[in-house]
Formats: sequence, C-alpha cells, structure tokens
Amino acid sequence: DFRQHYPDQAGRFVAITNGYDPEQQIEVGRAAGFRSDVLTIIHAGSLYRRRDPRPLLEAVARVVADQQVPPGRLLVR
Repeated sequence: DFRQHYPDQAGRFVAITNGYDPEQQIEVGRAAGFRSDVLTIIHAGSLYRRRDPRPLLEAVARVVADQQVPPGRLLVR
C-alpha cells in the first residue's frame, strides 16, 4: 500500500512479518496479567489514511448487544 501510494519512495519500505510461538504466547499472556476467561482484542498499531475502526467497533457492539459475549468478558484495547 505504501509503495503504491509513494512510488518515488518505494525502495525505502520493507515488510517485517509477525510470527509467534504458541507456547511462549501463553506464558507471556499470563505474565502480562491476561485472564483466560476474558476475550481481549488488542490493536497495537495506528490508524492512518483510509483505516477505519468502525467495522470492528460495530461488531463489538453487536456481540455485546446480542449477549453473545457475557458482560465483563470482552476487553478491547
């Protein structure tokens, strides 16, 4: 997306993909104080240009309103 939007700067962008070790993820989650009975959704990036959080927020509102997730069991950071 950045290479297309800034073609004169395309050589300056690099993608660093994410990866994880599932066993390590559980240990880190416990150490960070995450509860296994709470669904935690974290957005660690930033919102820029055409990024729109409304679809996610509307979906969260819908599952809460429809009681698909019990009150107090969903955390969005």
